[in-house]
Amino acid sequence: MSTFTPTGPWKYVKHPQYQAETVYNVFNNAGSYTHMGALANITPNVNIEHEDIPLLGKYRIWKSIMMGAQHILNTRYRPINTDLQKRGSNIPNGAGTNEEGINIVDSQKIDGTEKFEAFTGLITTNFVEEITRLGVNITQDFEGADTKDWVASAAALGVGGATLITADPTESPWTGISSGLDPITLAGIKENTGRVQYSAQWGIAKLRPNGTISIKYQGPASLRYGVEVQLWLGDSTAMFGYLKNYTPIAMKYQVTPNVAFDFSSVRFFGYTRSVDAGGGEYQTEAYVGMGDSDINIVGTTY
Repeated sequence: MSTFTPTGPWKYVKHPQYQAETVYNVFNNAGSYTHMGALANITPNVNIEHEDIPLLGKYRIWKSIMMGAQHILNTRYRPINTDLQKRGSNIPNGAGTNEEGINIVDSQKIDGTEKFEAFTGLITTNFVEEITRLGVNITQDFEGADTKDWVASAAALGVGGATLITADPTESPWTGISSGLDPITLAGIKENTGRVQYSAQWGIAKLRPNGTISIKYQGPASLRYGVEVQLWLGDSTAMFGYLKNYTPIAMKYQVTPNVAFDFSSVRFFGYTRSVDAGGGEYQTEAYVGMGDSDINIVGTTY
């Protein structure tokens, strides 16, 4: 009977951290990694693409042939800076945006021994930032070129001379009160809000020539912004008119005193208000729309 020491999230030694790739899907072998923030969840997925071939006279599949591999990484975290957010939501423009691949490295105790894994050639495919009073939560999904399974050292991964982070971050995650009073401005008017969300949905172009198992190169091909805002009924006298007339307005949210995101133009196309008899909460109304301008993220940290 085999025996082993099971592992759990408390067994992480080096927190998931990332570095930009100068050459797509290649470790830089220099520089330093950046902490991902207060990571709440990381979910790697590897899907093997295969072709199942039948044959006359056979009930079952005769041959199953590997055709490729897809590497997906889903993350959810509380941000402490804007670098990873900009890579997930800013218009592609070289370094520091989604036009540049990244790799993520971490380590944890596996069967009692520290081992390392890496996800390389990562490009953001989906980005959602939700801000409520309780906190700022980001969902950021990636597709990559390779998943490198557990090995005994960072050197065995190929990280080379790059410096991995060993200490916890000193910054605190952002919350819904990090901004101070009146964080949202809609059409130049400060409003009260209990929830704001913006998202970036990416279309990705992939280069997969004959003879390659995974992606040889990939990059952003299209981008769609979404926005959602919750207001209290009666607080805004103009928003419903903007919705009905599909009027573009400016939208800005001050996340912290030094960090804000803003659209010069958003349009709202959806409205919801639900009233429960006997309810004990003030009525809210939710507006759903799209950003038809580039997003601008101002600032980096507190």
